[in-house]
Amino acid sequence: MIVNRVLLIDDDKDDAQFFKEALVDLKPLAEFFWLDGCEAVGHILGNKVPLPDIIFLDVNMPTLSGWDCLKTLKQTLETMHVPVIMYTTTSRESERQIAKKLGAMDFVTKPNDYQSLSQILSSIFNR
Repeated sequence: MIVNRVLLIDDDKDDAQFFKEALVDLKPLAEFFWLDGCEAVGHILGNKVPLPDIIFLDVNMPTLSGWDCLKTLKQTLETMHVPVIMYTTTSRESERQIAKKLGAMDFVTKPNDYQSLSQILSSIFNR
């Protein structure tokens, strides 16, 4: 998978920094954008950020849940083709099935360590 622009939609600044560090090590030339759920859809549809090649989307966010964000992204002509990976702390199979039904490409449980995150990102980018 060719990835030049990565968008992380997550309300946790620490998780975003952790993600960015792993991404930069794997794909140093990739552009990284981080937005919270509420502002993400407006920024993408308003062309305030370049259309990403892939979106990593947290499920549990205040104001606008990851599920609502995913529905909007997959129902909008400009973004329906962009792969979305649900990136969350939960590992429940029921939520994995919801993600698939709503059009997510994959469902990844957030790892606690850098090595695991690097391996996850590497496997996604090498598909």
